[in-house]
Amino acid sequence: MLKFYTQFSVDHGHEPEAILAVAKTWLDGSPHSSFNRDNLEALTLQTPGPLQQGNEKIQLAHCYESDYQGLGVRHENLDNKQVRWVTEIVGAKIGGRFWISVLLSCDSDTPLTHSPQAKKPYIVRLILEHFGGGQDANLTLTDEPTRLQDNEADFSVISHIINGDSDNMLPVVYCSADEYNRCSVDPDDLAKWLSGMAHVLVEPHRRFSFDLKEATGGKNVYLGAVGIYWPNGGLTRVLPGDRFASANDLAVEVARTIRDSLVTQRSIKGCSWSQLRERVSRSKIRALKQQDSAELEQFVAAFDDELKAKEEQLAAAELTINSLRSELMNLRAIKDHSGSSLVCEGQEQDLYPGERKDLVQEVLQAALKNAQPNTRMFDLIDDLIQANTPVGERARLLAAVKQTLSQYQSMDKKTRSEIEKMGFSFEEENRHYKLMFKGDPRYKINLAKTSSDHRSGKNLVSQIRKEFF
Repeated sequence: MLKFYTQFSVDHGHEPEAILAVAKTWLDGSPHSSFNRDNLEALTLQTPGPLQQGNEKIQLAHCYESDYQGLGVRHENLDNKQVRWVTEIVGAKIGGRFWISVLLSCDSDTPLTHSPQAKKPYIVRLILEHFGGGQDANLTLTDEPTRLQDNEADFSVISHIINGDSDNMLPVVYCSADEYNRCSVDPDDLAKWLSGMAHVLVEPHRRFSFDLKEATGGKNVYLGAVGIYWPNGGLTRVLPGDRFASANDLAVEVARTIRDSLVTQRSIKGCSWSQLRERVSRSKIRALKQQDSAELEQFVAAFDDELKAKEEQLAAAELTINSLRSELMNLRAIKDHSGSSLVCEGQEQDLYPGERKDLVQEVLQAALKNAQPNTRMFDLIDDLIQANTPVGERARLLAAVKQTLSQYQSMDKKTRSEIEKMGFSFEEENRHYKLMFKGDPRYKINLAKTSSDHRSGKNLVSQIRKEFF
């Protein structure tokens, strides 16, 4: 049962042999392993194992050719519930890049009542600390978020990612800015959770999303939502920040989604344990043929090793197939539960949480008043109203506008502060202000610096309602 998988590039200046040293450090410091630095000294390139210690076993494989240099470590541990945990770490220099993969799986000879839970292997963090992250298209692998700047270069990077035109291999988690230019999650914590699994990019400010909408045809997330963009324009998931009880709940869901998706990806050719073992076997066979060896047993043993490597590769493929089947079942379950969408969202973005939903609610309420009771139309409209609870942000904003501006006389410090809290911004001109809402430049109204009569405030509230709500 495949529990975790990731693959990423690291700094090409290191050699694959360093993986063995990192693996030894990992096991020496692990509370779940009886191996330590002393008894791991026996594991070398010349004595690759397997090395046994209690219920644990570790072995090494390496292959060095003109166009390929690879080294891998495979660790097995049988826990007290008789579940066998297998961790495979493989590093391979292929085509001028240094790739590393980390796989964690488990199995049992007896049926399990529930699927064992597993965390991201700690060795992923150790690998990044030792080797340093490599390049992934225009992004660098790191355990810190990339905070985008409002410039042409960063805008081009994220728009290409969203449009599926980037060559990045790892998924990208995009944290959009809410109306107060804040993220719905802590991007620093999220980047650490997802290190070695995904890139975390942070939107510079709310206005950035309006330009991004034009460049991506509305495929960007916005208003505090978190988007997951897979390479080559793959499946995208949008996680609205206001649908989770806390920022931590949202972050957990993002991390779970990334992990569940990564276990279904194919490994880079030559960067898995079974593929490395296969290369080792082929290398031995070529060496024996070149020596014109008549030692049949050596040939048989080499072929047996190759066959075993093929069997392991097949088993790994079966794990992937099972994971894909599970994901397919989940997707079908979601589809069956949700059914077809009643309303297409269109291209307009919400300027505040639930803007479109609240508007549809208001339209339905108005339609219900004009419908004849005990008719099909009345029952359909009433059913839609009951099935869709309004967010209520529109009503709250309108009430705040009325309370703040209905008696408007002049733009004092307190009034300006209250208006800005609602998401309004100002452009100052000679005798009036240009009032804009939520950074959308398409809609503006004039606001006098001082009112002309006692009805100015009420007229202003009415004008704001018509223009912005």
